[in-house]
Amino acid sequence: MLRLLLALGGFVLVVAPDRIRSAYERHLIADPDEPTARSWVRPYIRAEGVAAIMVAAIGGRLYRVALWVVGAASVVALAVPRTYLTVAGELAYEDGTELQWREGTATAVRVLGGVLVAVGVFRRHGNPAD
Repeated sequence: MLRLLLALGGFVLVVAPDRIRSAYERHLIADPDEPTARSWVRPYIRAEGVAAIMVAAIGGRLYRVALWVVGAASVVALAVPRTYLTVAGELAYEDGTELQWREGTATAVRVLGGVLVAVGVFRRHGNPAD
C-alpha cells in the first residue's frame, strides 16, 4: 500500500512541480510572493517524483534504502524542525536565510516527522509486508 502511495505521490511531483511548490509556499511561508526559488528547484521536484516512482516500481533493496533515507530525514524533522526548515530554506531559495515561516510551520514539520517515524517503526516491528 505504501508503495502505491509513493508512486502516486511521485506522479504528482512529475506532472505538477510548479503547483506543488506554489502550494508549499502558500501554506508554509509567511509571504509566499517573497521567496525566489533557485533555478534547480523545479527540475529537482520532477526528479524526486521520478525517483519515487522508480523506487515504488522496483522495490526490494532500493525501497528499503529509500525508507531509511526518509526515516533519517524524519528523525531530524522531529528532533529539530526549525533547523530542518532553515537548511531547507537556504538550499531551495535565493534569500533562504531571510525566509519567514508561517506560525505553526515548525510544529507541522515536527508532527510530519513524528508520523513518518511512527509509520517506519510500525512497519519495521508490526507489519513488514508491503
